[in-house]
Amino acid sequence: MINNKQKFLFIFALLQIHTSYNIDFNQQSRDIKTLIYQTYQQLTQSNTPNITVKNLAQEQGNFPTEFDFSVSSSSTQNEENSGNNTWSRSYIKTVTGHEYHRTPEFACKSWEHWQDDIDKVIHLGCNSYRFSIEWSRIQPTADHFDEAAIAHYVAIVEYCQNHNIKPTICLHHYSDPIWFMEQGGFAKEDNLQYFETYCQKMYEVLRPYVGQWIVISQPVAYAVKSYKVGMMPPFLTNSGLENKVMLNMFKTHMNVYDMIHNSYNTTKIGIEPHVGICHQIVQMQPANKINPFDQLVANFADRLYNKTLLRFFTDGHFRSLTPKIDIAYEPQAPQKFDFFALSYYSPLAFNGTKTHAPACSPECASPDNFRIIDKQGMYDAIVCASKLGKPVYVVENGITTTNEDQRKLLLNSYLSAISQAISDGYDVRGYSYWTLMNDYEWMDIKLQEHETPCISEFGLYKNRVIDKNTGELDPNFKNHELMLKDGGKYYKNIITRQRQNSIEN
Repeated sequence: MINNKQKFLFIFALLQIHTSYNIDFNQQSRDIKTLIYQTYQQLTQSNTPNITVKNLAQEQGNFPTEFDFSVSSSSTQNEENSGNNTWSRSYIKTVTGHEYHRTPEFACKSWEHWQDDIDKVIHLGCNSYRFSIEWSRIQPTADHFDEAAIAHYVAIVEYCQNHNIKPTICLHHYSDPIWFMEQGGFAKEDNLQYFETYCQKMYEVLRPYVGQWIVISQPVAYAVKSYKVGMMPPFLTNSGLENKVMLNMFKTHMNVYDMIHNSYNTTKIGIEPHVGICHQIVQMQPANKINPFDQLVANFADRLYNKTLLRFFTDGHFRSLTPKIDIAYEPQAPQKFDFFALSYYSPLAFNGTKTHAPACSPECASPDNFRIIDKQGMYDAIVCASKLGKPVYVVENGITTTNEDQRKLLLNSYLSAISQAISDGYDVRGYSYWTLMNDYEWMDIKLQEHETPCISEFGLYKNRVIDKNTGELDPNFKNHELMLKDGGKYYKNIITRQRQNSIEN
């Protein structure tokens, strides 16, 4: 029963939302009622049954023999900067006016040392590796393809195949050629032809070695971070373009899906393709569960970040970020993906319109203050993704920390949740830790002249670059065991143990 104080809080919350989002109650009253009902459901719903966290380096989980144990990386965050993409210092200076900025610079020098990357994947015992292609290298100008760059990526996937590593190729991961963005990027539907031509080019040269494809890594996150909250290039805040960018990315995903499948069905050349949609599920939670305003804001965030993609690929309806307004209808959308590429890190808490990590025990709190280790959150994300009716691959999951015991806790917690989901009948076929080695972390913070680029602690391995200003390499970088952190050694032991278990059973 709602008491008078709670009634007042509901009314106050609705007035706040009306002011913040300019909602017309006469037109949107039905949807406001829906939000209130969702608030009630979330306040009263029961928790997910407890998931037992095992020591998976010693105990058996429920992983099938063909399960993909993998790591993930992205080209922009690992390769030294090409100078042609939107994370280049010259582009960011032009857009933001900042003389200095936290750009990738040398990153991990993986363009030069890509073979060492794969050797490190092999050393872990992985049977799969997810990485991205740097579009700005392949197509440095609108009318030119760089055949040497194309041959570079062909060599990588051929090396993977020769060493029994299944490559999962991501064709776009948060990075665009400068020329593409100067023409309006994904905000203009006419520009999709450029991206699709690039995708076709790469598919045709990589198809003898690659069967698993992700067209765009997290299109919703890209649209929101780039065009609504100004965290990534082109650093726009409340531009009003996020809906258009998101929809265009969904459309181009569908077009590339058709291109890949039509090409294979016509020619039967290469490995039979499987094309996935990629999305980071973030459970949006109220910081205070009995505060209706926190709950309603969390529900709006869930609409923006999760339900837009999930709805589109469930029934084809694309709706605006304000409730219940159809912008487009693509009835074929639910048939335009073969698997769900799930990125999952953590839920997010809303204290009014401010965000932070949900409350948790100290050992589960990430140093970045926005993420926690939440095993039930991983389980719930798998349940949510599975509702779309396709197999699920967890393609990103990790923690940035110097505490290797915490990295071990994350691996045990989330892999135990995946094991439980498989036991409960969910079709989860792979897990990919983010990331292979400490790499460049996306940042929008101004860099002073004397400061160095932002290198994360997500990696299983230490970064081979020891001087971020000169690009000097660790003299022992090819000694994989020496470069491997304790958390990486633990993941290696988990893979070994689970493989033994699956073979024995």
